[in-house]
Amino acid sequence: MKRINYLLLATSLAIIVTGLILMLPPTDIKSTPGGRYTQSPGVGAFSTIRIRAASAVCWTGFMLVPLSIVWGMRRGK
Repeated sequence: MKRINYLLLATSLAIIVTGLILMLPPTDIKSTPGGRYTQSPGVGAFSTIRIRAASAVCWTGFMLVPLSIVWGMRRGK
């Protein structure tokens, strides 16, 4: 029974990490005339996937964590 609880918890944490990776904006490294490099946000930094879909994926993962804990507690009885 505990194995299923840990599996559900690990799955929900993997979903959270996936959402956080989806939130990372692409960065373009550009050279300035003085020879220094500066990072600027890429074209897709404010895309729908990064703002809405990644937030929904993270929210789903955060809601599954307490659910997996409660489900494991109920099965332990």
